[in-house]
Amino acid sequence: MPANKDPSWRQKVSIIRHQVQMRGVARTAADVMVFYLRYIPEWDRSFDRRHGTDTAGTVAPPSLGIEDLGTREAAVPYLPSPEDVTRWMLQQLPRLGVDPARTTFVDFGCGKGRVILLASELGFAEVVGVEISESLVTIARRNLCAASRLARRCRSVRVEQADAGRFVLPAGNLMVHFYHPFNESILRQVVRNLATHGETHGARIDVAYLLPTGVDEAVESVFASVGHFRQLSYAQSASTEYDWTFFTNQRA
Repeated sequence: MPANKDPSWRQKVSIIRHQVQMRGVARTAADVMVFYLRYIPEWDRSFDRRHGTDTAGTVAPPSLGIEDLGTREAAVPYLPSPEDVTRWMLQQLPRLGVDPARTTFVDFGCGKGRVILLASELGFAEVVGVEISESLVTIARRNLCAASRLARRCRSVRVEQADAGRFVLPAGNLMVHFYHPFNESILRQVVRNLATHGETHGARIDVAYLLPTGVDEAVESVFASVGHFRQLSYAQSASTEYDWTFFTNQRA
């Protein structure tokens, strides 16, 4: 049975029967409830149903249309950020000292654009999504046109097709978002570019990084190795699937 194919109902019954034999009826019932009640972001289409968009689903790196082999191998699967998780992050920004009116929001690896759509509801000077996949850029731009029900407070929202490591950063202060869109080698280059931008232009750079399970130490080591940034706060979720870490180039 292919790994990416859901089992048939007959196969599911066989799996449950085997589970009952191994662990008993009560534990099997509990396990089944946990499995079916768990949150699976790629299945959550509530945002899309409300706004007429297409941000759900997942896309594996081989399907992203990235021609360069090294870049394709550095990519990770597209997975949408849960709406409530993103909204929570955006609500923290005033407490962290971010002034949206004087800041450009940049989402590296923006995918289909859910995060930039949500960020457009705040009064950022500009909202920019950066995505290397042409197919995802096309979808994200279409979503920007479709999401007419969002209460946008930012007039300038755009999606740029670009290699993150070579992307020319917008002028001024930046609020940067990552949902672990690529491996540590590309992340290091992007963080270096951010550090240089801050030093050269005297700009404030803040980073919100959504950490999937198991990447915390690798990401923190990248920021530590580049320097110029300090960790502002770390917020751990109960499942450890949606932990946030925040960095800034501002001195304490």
